[in-house]
Amino acid sequence: MKKIKIMAPAVVLLAALALGGCGRVAAAAREPDEKTAKSAETVQQTQENGVELYQIRIAELENELRQLRGANEQAQTPAATAAAEGGGAEAAGMTFTYRVENGTATVTGYRGDTAFVQVPAALDGYPVTKIGQRAFEGSDVTVVELPDCVREVDWFAFYGCAKLLYVSLPAGIERLGYAVFDECPHVTVLCAPDSYAARYAKSYGLSTAQQKEG
Repeated sequence: MKKIKIMAPAVVLLAALALGGCGRVAAAAREPDEKTAKSAETVQQTQENGVELYQIRIAELENELRQLRGANEQAQTPAATAAAEGGGAEAAGMTFTYRVENGTATVTGYRGDTAFVQVPAALDGYPVTKIGQRAFEGSDVTVVELPDCVREVDWFAFYGCAKLLYVSLPAGIERLGYAVFDECPHVTVLCAPDSYAARYAKSYGLSTAQQKEG
């Protein structure tokens, strides 16, 4: 009988420990499940964010490709042989190359054997609004007249035109780039008084003269 009394508490204690251990095991088993669920949630969110960023980048690349295709088509625009309205001797022997930007023409180059150059107001129907970089660089022109529709002359447009004497700039011109008339030792800028062109010429120490009206 004594043996049974001694063992009974031991059995109860072991049972209690076993039950407590099972509870801890069950709790421990739940914790990894919760962590796994949260981890899976995070992974899913990261993947969704990654897909969204990927879609945005694809859209950006497609837009860049469309722009490049458009630029390529414009670059393939053939050179235009320009004839001023009404023709005449002044237009003979003048060839301009150009590109189209937003429906307007930018003169990119000039070839010709005439000393007096009157840039036409339009090339193949596109109004000329800009003289591009180095368009007349190193040419033998002595007088250049730009049409009223020109709004911009880019960098080095007349660089190295050693024989250039006069350039007539329209009153509506809004921008003249850096060193447009560098290495043009004899040039005089014909422009309206107090115009942008007049202020530009003054800043570069260039001679100016008032345009003749008409």
